[in-house]
Amino acid sequence: MWLFPAVVALATAAPDGLDDVVKALSARHAVPCVEVVALTTEPVAALLHAVDDVPRPPWAGMRAALCLLERYPEQSADELRAWVVDPDRKGLGRLTLSRVDALPMSLAMDLARRAVDEGPEPEAAKRRLSTSERPELRALAAR
Repeated sequence: MWLFPAVVALATAAPDGLDDVVKALSARHAVPCVEVVALTTEPVAALLHAVDDVPRPPWAGMRAALCLLERYPEQSADELRAWVVDPDRKGLGRLTLSRVDALPMSLAMDLARRAVDEGPEPEAAKRRLSTSERPELRALAAR
């Protein structure tokens, strides 16, 4: 029974360097993602923590999401999938779709399909996809 609190504490422990990552993400002028992720040995965990748990300034979480999209899309694919379908995370879903052309093709197609089929703003997703550089994504917008 005494192990349970220890396991919970380990599971919720802040990633190494989180304070420095949050400080960089919160700066008035954006710090490049390459510099942000160099502040931690656990960049994906730190960035996800910032997206989910840093309420102020409001741009910190969005910058963290942008770094995930830019540098770790495949490692954060489950979160990206959730963002494009969760009505409470429309801003993250919109950000994800704004970067869909830079994502690996299989992930981009998966996210685009989910946004169109299950997302809270299917028409907005189609409008974004209709301007894609990739014909496969444009085809999803035409359905």
